[in-house]
Amino acid sequence: MPVTVSSDNLAILETVSKVKFAYGIARGATHTFLFSYGEVFEVHWEHEGAKLYGSRSFKDYNWFSGALIIPPDSTFTSEEIKAR
Repeated sequence: MPVTVSSDNLAILETVSKVKFAYGIARGATHTFLFSYGEVFEVHWEHEGAKLYGSRSFKDYNWFSGALIIPPDSTFTSEEIKAR
């Protein structure tokens, strides 16, 4: 299911879209991906050729649960996000 779009989520997605590089773990740690500037990059091992690699907007990614691991040198400047 894609990320629910609310004003809070849009602000977070806008901030995360500034991340140069991250490694993602999703779907109960059964799926991994690379992340850059709001795009998810995946390898689809069941395909060959042009269908082997894919990318999509993080906003439309079926995330479910997981984590983005952002290295300190990714040029990401975090802002405090306050819980509402």
